[in-house]
This record gives sequence, structure tokens and C-alpha cells, in this order.
Amino acid sequence: MTQASTAGGWLVERIGAQRSIVLAMMIGVTASVAMGLAQPLWHDPRVLIGYVVAMEVERLLFFIAALTLAMRMCNPAVSATQFTIYMAVSNFGRPTGAALAASTAGAGNAPEFD
Repeated sequence: MTQASTAGGWLVERIGAQRSIVLAMMIGVTASVAMGLAQPLWHDPRVLIGYVVAMEVERLLFFIAALTLAMRMCNPAVSATQFTIYMAVSNFGRPTGAALAASTAGAGNAPEFD
């Protein structure tokens, strides 16, 4: 993971944070559309592995670029507090989503466990 973060940081620095976010979104959309259209191939582990790798690259690029942009927006006089607030707000969706997923498990359809 360290090598990926280093490479991702280098790439974000090289092409810029805003372009990195656009690139990350393009990777994510392309991988998701391709996965949706490749439904007959879902049984092939290589397809799933390729999708997971593409989405991890997308996630890594996006978060490195988002952190860079958040740091740039901080006023130096209050940067520690402001950056902490940005990071807290950006991470608020994860536990909220997990709580919603747990409370709605099996709603509508029976859960599938293989």
C-alpha cells in the first residue's frame, strides 16, 4: 500500500489535484459501466479482480487529490482546525452508510450468502 500511495502522490503532483480527481472519476465510471455490461462474465474471477483493482486505483487517486485540495483551501492561521473539520465531514458518510446498510439488510430481497 505504501508504494501505491507513493505512486499515487507522485501522479497527483505530476498532473495536478483537479485533473487527478477527473481521472479518478473517469476510471471509476468506465470500470463500473464495463462491469455492468460484462454481466455474463461475472463468474470469471479475473473480471472481478480487474474491477476491484480499477476501483482501488480510483479510490486512491481520488482521496490523495481530495486531501491535497482540502489542504490548499485551509487558511494557514486556522489550518489545523479547518483541515480537521474537512476530514471529519468527508469521513462522516462511511459510518452513516454502514449503519444504514446494517439496518436495511434484507429489506426487499432476501440476503444472499454463498
